Amino acid sequence: MSLPQWDSSYGYMPSSRALSLLRDAASKASGRADLILRYAEALHDSDQLAEARDVLKCASVDFPSDPNIQFLLGRVAADMGDPILAISALRNAIEGGIAAAAGELADALYDAGSADEALEVASQELMARPDNSRAFVVAANVLAAQGQFYDVLELCRRLRSRTQHWTRILVAEVAAAAIVGDNVLISQLVDREHWFADAVLPTSADFSKRLAEEILGSKALSASRAVKATAGKEARIRQLSVQGGPLGQEDRKSTRLNSSHVK
Repeated sequence: MSLPQWDSSYGYMPSSRALSLLRDAASKASGRADLILRYAEALHDSDQLAEARDVLKCASVDFPSDPNIQFLLGRVAADMGDPILAISALRNAIEGGIAAAAGELADALYDAGSADEALEVASQELMARPDNSRAFVVAANVLAAQGQFYDVLELCRRLRSRTQHWTRILVAEVAAAAIVGDNVLISQLVDREHWFADAVLPTSADFSKRLAEEILGSKALSASRAVKATAGKEARIRQLSVQGGPLGQEDRKSTRLNSSHVK
């Protein structure tokens, strides 16, 4: 049987015809873990998460030593809001040799309420792989939630020269700097001429501090759970238009009212 091909790295959603072909191929080749995995990936990309979870749970019994099945099961479970299953599967994936699953494990631990363990896993992962943006987001969020904003700044400083994911680091660093009142650092990180208006917006004196706290606590700072932009119903890329909190909305409203003063 000829299997359908698509470039899943761009998150293209498989058609119903492709899913049907993959389902038939997987059912007729029960000994082929690679075909079952491709079928489960297609289900995941099509937002059929419950079926993907069931397929992968069965496959994990038939192929207990396959870390790729465990890794995908962990991602699917996380997208479904099941951190307990996600933690178990992702630990198995790491033990099987997929070290990059540590970022997802830290995220699942954070969702499960194990903030200290999430921070430990994320910190260890960043020591080995500073480009793991998911691990950075977890570490920054845990530190911020604990009020350790100077530790957020130190984390950003350590990673800034070691990773290409500078956008998330810059957002966290500027927000933390605003909270601790480090205007010198803010001036070094932000080009005021291009980013600030001449007019003073009609906001309260502590608006910037409260907005920074809101940014650090927002899910918009978090990486989307799914690796692919379209994968998983909980993929946060689809929710960016509604992620701003009340202060963010207030700022947007004030900015629109004073748009004539912006350079």
